Amino acid sequence: MASTRAGTMDLTVDSTGLGVTARMANTTQASDMHELVRSGNLDKMSFAFTVAKDAFDPKTNTRTIFSFDKIYDVSVVDFPAYEQTTVSARSYVKAQQELEARRLQSIKEEEAKAQEAKDRENQRRIELRNLLFKTRL
Repeated sequence: MASTRAGTMDLTVDSTGLGVTARMANTTQASDMHELVRSGNLDKMSFAFTVAKDAFDPKTNTRTIFSFDKIYDVSVVDFPAYEQTTVSARSYVKAQQELEARRLQSIKEEEAKAQEAKDRENQRRIELRNLLFKTRL
């Protein structure tokens, strides 16, 4: 229905997890899938991957995955390996707008962090200058 190889699917990994944006092929199968997702009859995803970094807690018998090595497959499914997954149908234009908004927000956050670091450095210089000035008096 969509593929990274064909350039019709984008995968993103952030602090929330794996994000998938797909531009569905113009086929009856893709149209049926879109309708099943839109109506809520299919609302989960599954994916195949190899792990780059993880940890296991024997006390809780819990494995935590921190990063993926490679993602091989993503699929809309009835019975996912991870219940927390979700899938929803949106218009391509709206999805692109949301991605752009997230990108711009990320840029703003990075700029704010850089400004905070610059402000801290300026404050440190002012304090150092004041200390040197007091020492000379």
